[in-house]
Amino acid sequence: MGKVTKMEFRFAKEEDCRLILSFIRQLAEYEKMSDQVVATEELQCPWMNGQRTG
Repeated sequence: MGKVTKMEFRFAKEEDCRLILSFIRQLAEYEKMSDQVVATEELQCPWMNGQRTG
C-alpha cells in the first residue's frame, strides 16, 4: 500500500478563494456543466468570508 499522509480539515481562508473557484470550474467542466457556473471571485470571496450581502 501507499504511504499514508496526515490530513487536516479547516475552514477556508481568504487566500483559498481562487483555488476553490478553480475546483468549482474543473468539476463543472468534468460534469459538462461549465455553462452553468456563474461564480466569480467578486461574488464568491466576500460570501465565503462572511460578508454576504443577500
